[in-house]
Amino acid sequence: MNIGLDRRAKKFSLLDEKLSQFAVVFAMLIVMKFCPAIVDVDLIWSIPLCAVCAVWAFYVYFFKDEEKGGADKVEWNRRIKKFNFFELVLAHLAFIFALFIAVKVVPALKQVTLEWSIPLFTIFAIKPFYIFWIKDESS
Repeated sequence: MNIGLDRRAKKFSLLDEKLSQFAVVFAMLIVMKFCPAIVDVDLIWSIPLCAVCAVWAFYVYFFKDEEKGGADKVEWNRRIKKFNFFELVLAHLAFIFALFIAVKVVPALKQVTLEWSIPLFTIFAIKPFYIFWIKDESS
């Protein structure tokens, strides 16, 4: 099963990954509306967890197997193809923990209404959902 998910993750471009991360942020804002206690994660947990998740994703994106590519040309989409499913999940978890930190720093984020969160989640999630689950790998 993991091989299939890894194969699907390789279909993502950098744009797809960023859209899916923003979709996760708005999905978490929706979850926060229905379960406000989730925001009570203390910074003592959310900051290190965000750092651990982000550092691994950062390492994979910028340094893992870099000798295979050209050093003079930055190919952002080639770099995102290095991610497997687990590493995509870690990158999304980093965004979730960053949102928890942001909500502590800017409490007004908790006031984002469902009228904004649901449409924005949908808009950001459409393309990554299509790429991951529907799009044929040969196209």
